[in-house]
Amino acid sequence: MASEPWTSDPHVRGLMRRTGEPRAYLRHQLADDDAWDRAPSRRLLDALSVGDRLVAGVGLCRHLELFVGLDRDRGDRPFDDQARSILAIAIAGLVPSARNLARAAGLIDARAPLSARELAVLRHLLEGLSEKELAAELGISHGYAHQVVVRIYRKLGARSRGELMARFSA
Repeated sequence: MASEPWTSDPHVRGLMRRTGEPRAYLRHQLADDDAWDRAPSRRLLDALSVGDRLVAGVGLCRHLELFVGLDRDRGDRPFDDQARSILAIAIAGLVPSARNLARAAGLIDARAPLSARELAVLRHLLEGLSEKELAAELGISHGYAHQVVVRIYRKLGARSRGELMARFSA
């Protein structure tokens, strides 16, 4: 979806911002036919031939949420309660990966976002490479690699490689 919220309805946005269990909503649970037809993105929906929408969300932390939206073409059968239940289960399965992605970007559990270089080093650390091996892989000195590892530990609040690995395996 685009960066702007797909709905400006405060009730709907309130529903989607709740943290805790995954939620999934059929389009008619979020917007009646009149509101759907007046949606700011209506021209885009028409151009894409969107006839129905299924939306799910789950809070990853207090300020970050994972959303998934599925659209069906006009003329296809609308989504039903079974599809809504399946999407709620599916989004729950995405939570660990989404948290790790957000954690690696420094969006959660971090004191500051990770730089591109730090993300590359983190990926190699999580693959089990030593500082010496990752320095060779990235074409940087061992000393610089160590400095980057220390910055990653500080930003993510980890005190050891084991602690760092444990955070990303959960």
